[in-house]
Amino acid sequence: LKHFLCAMPDIREVADRWQRYDPQRPPYRFFPNRTKRQTAQLTALSFVFFTGTGYLMTMYFKDRADSKQGWWEQRAREGLPPDQVMMKDAQVDAWREIMLKARRQRLGLPERAPGNCQIRDD
Repeated sequence: LKHFLCAMPDIREVADRWQRYDPQRPPYRFFPNRTKRQTAQLTALSFVFFTGTGYLMTMYFKDRADSKQGWWEQRAREGLPPDQVMMKDAQVDAWREIMLKARRQRLGLPERAPGNCQIRDD
């Protein structure tokens, strides 16, 4: 295995290095007897493999977190007294209001949407 992964002799140490240089098989450090085409194929396959693995892992952990969210909400409600549930809900509502206000401010909209004050008799 050491011979397989080991680098070729340093190209500077070879006396006639320019005559021995083969452009189809450059002196790579790892897996030294591969061609440029094999290197390109290995690069493409590695990119596809690691991208696919990352995507699958992301989807797995996202789905797992989403499925646990309902369970945690139910457990939190079972273990809290009613007054703390009301406080928690008020905190969630306040947080939602803060985020909506920040979003409207970021979009350049007024703090509150203007209301319609016209009275209609239909």
